[in-house]
Amino acid sequence: MMQLMARYRDIVSGLFMLGVGGFYFYYAFFIKKFSKAFFNASMFPMILGIALIILSLAQIGYAARNIFAGSNRKDAEAARPGTPGIFRVVLTLAALFIYLLGLRDLGFLIMTCFYVLIQILILTPKGKLSLPIALVLATVFPGAVYAIFVHGFQLMLPRGILNF
Repeated sequence: MMQLMARYRDIVSGLFMLGVGGFYFYYAFFIKKFSKAFFNASMFPMILGIALIILSLAQIGYAARNIFAGSNRKDAEAARPGTPGIFRVVLTLAALFIYLLGLRDLGFLIMTCFYVLIQILILTPKGKLSLPIALVLATVFPGAVYAIFVHGFQLMLPRGILNF
């Protein structure tokens, strides 16, 4: 039974995430809208829901292809470099929790810069990390997202200690 469950673990987790994505997308329609503009408070959650659904379908398809091709999960896990997957998941959840705790007080820009840097450090395989590139990505990406949402879509993001 355990061997059967291990074989279909990616499909089961993909189906679970597909349900979460569908739930997320469905409930995005119930977010209170304060304007009739195309980009409103429910737009980003809808995009995230769609992205989660697409990624879940891709995971299910990839897992099904591996099962029908006779791929062995142990071989795939042995080929993965760096930290074991469960440890990365725990570190990511801890980083996300800390990000959410500091978002209101420190603001979107500061916390997102730190969060993106930490995620790059967690997810980059050993020996492949370039700290200068990681620092540039961790500053440019949040700045671009902030500019797009605040100045382009005219949506508010938590300012925190920065007053601009």
